[in-house]
Amino acid sequence: MRRVPASLLAAVALAASSPAALAAQAAPAAAPAAKLPAAREILDRYVKAVGGREQIMKHSSRRETGTVEIPAAGITGQVVVVAAKPNKTAVTTTIPGLGESRQGFDGTVGWSIDPMSGPRLLSGKQLSQLRATSDFYDELHDAKSFASAETVELADFEGAKAYRVRLVRTSGDTTYEYFDPTTGLMTGSVMTQESPMGALVVTIVRADYKPFGGVSLPTRVTQKLPTGQAILFTLGTVEFDAVLPAAFELPPEIKALAAGGGAGEKK
Repeated sequence: MRRVPASLLAAVALAASSPAALAAQAAPAAAPAAKLPAAREILDRYVKAVGGREQIMKHSSRRETGTVEIPAAGITGQVVVVAAKPNKTAVTTTIPGLGESRQGFDGTVGWSIDPMSGPRLLSGKQLSQLRATSDFYDELHDAKSFASAETVELADFEGAKAYRVRLVRTSGDTTYEYFDPTTGLMTGSVMTQESPMGALVVTIVRADYKPFGGVSLPTRVTQKLPTGQAILFTLGTVEFDAVLPAAFELPPEIKALAAGGGAGEKK
């Protein structure tokens, strides 16, 4: 999972996130270092480390199940993620006491349903970010998806050295990704994510890569919020190439909103 569903962020984040804290995390000061590997070299090495381009592209859909924890609140729930090429996703998170949160993108319409906000059509930054991360082959870091890619430094990230790569998508969104200089694996990223509560800088830590269907995936993903809270995803099962198109059909309440002229893309 590359990002926290916006509906889940709304359920656990606090409104007290300060703009100063967000700015400090979004663009930490760093002087470019000499003789660093090029960003494309680092990204290509990562693709090879997780199985290679051919192995990644042989799959057309994926279903993941796992658990989600909010340790500070003592909360544990279940999460199911389905995805299919070229850019369809649907995420269902069920947490006792908070209820069920759902989010999806069917290639045209981005949507969210959660107990706090009800059914919503996503628009603006939320829609563009969901569209980008719904790319089934986003791990390949296709050059056409980015306006620029630059190796910034060999940085400290979560207690270990990592190449810090600044990626600017064609949409203008900036993400900093971190890569282990020894294994080539991505150890995490920092991005500003839009949510119903506004922009939140989220730090994502990836760990415990394991092979599934010839592709290595992180089985522990911790997503840290600027409030100090953390959401831990633990991957349980992965099934490739068995997701049916019906998994991405819009829920009835979302269809009703879309029919009324809400947000989305035109085909």
